[in-house]
Amino acid sequence: MKSAQLELIKFCKNIISTWENTDDIMSLYHFNNIKKSVNTELDSYHNDIKDKIYDSLIDLLNTIRKV
Repeated sequence: MKSAQLELIKFCKNIISTWENTDDIMSLYHFNNIKKSVNTELDSYHNDIKDKIYDSLIDLLNTIRKV
């Protein structure tokens, strides 16, 4: 696996772990945290890729919230 792919996997794991450790999965904080983290921690990625990562994480969060 390429190092960029591993970096992205670790990034996603970190985001998801914040959800795991929260006492309020419904908090709007999570949406803001995803956006902020994508913009700051993935600054070397192209904007279209960052947008897709953001959208995917939001979709995953929304799915988890529905369960």
